[in-house]
Amino acid sequence: VEEVGDAVTTFKPGDAVYGSSQLRLGAYGEFLCVPASYTVVRKPTNMTFEEAAAVPLGGLNALHFMRLADIRSGDRVLVNGAGGSIGTFAVQIAKTMGAEVTAVDGAHKEETLRRLGADRFIDYTTTDVAAAVNPRLAATAERGVAARVGGRRKASELVDGLAAAIATSTPLNVRSS
Repeated sequence: VEEVGDAVTTFKPGDAVYGSSQLRLGAYGEFLCVPASYTVVRKPTNMTFEEAAAVPLGGLNALHFMRLADIRSGDRVLVNGAGGSIGTFAVQIAKTMGAEVTAVDGAHKEETLRRLGADRFIDYTTTDVAAAVNPRLAATAERGVAARVGGRRKASELVDGLAAAIATSTPLNVRSS
């Protein structure tokens, strides 16, 4: 960070950051000015800029979605399409936030997803995901979270019977009705 505006409180000159310039492009330039509201975060000290450059598509989108879902420690999170670029980061971020994570994807991705932190795995090619998940979520009085971050089923099918906020094309913060 070279310079910040008067209202910016999250960054200061000298901070090493990475992020997304959204559809403005220009990230290959030496300098790029973006609003503080864009998805920009501090670069971890143990990560090179080259490594950080590989994160924004999946990682920052997952972080954005997980924050929208307002995940809290103890929440149950279902990541549909967990083996994709956004889903693999979503599993790790949800675990870091203290959630119990169910990953949904093809069987060939199970081992990787469990290594990334998934507590449970559902193979959508052999299991009816909505039938497997909905009874468990609908029967509990605890707060549940279903995050749609890809995959083939609509999140609304997975959380039928629960009060849901936010559209089904983004993560759902779900509370029992």
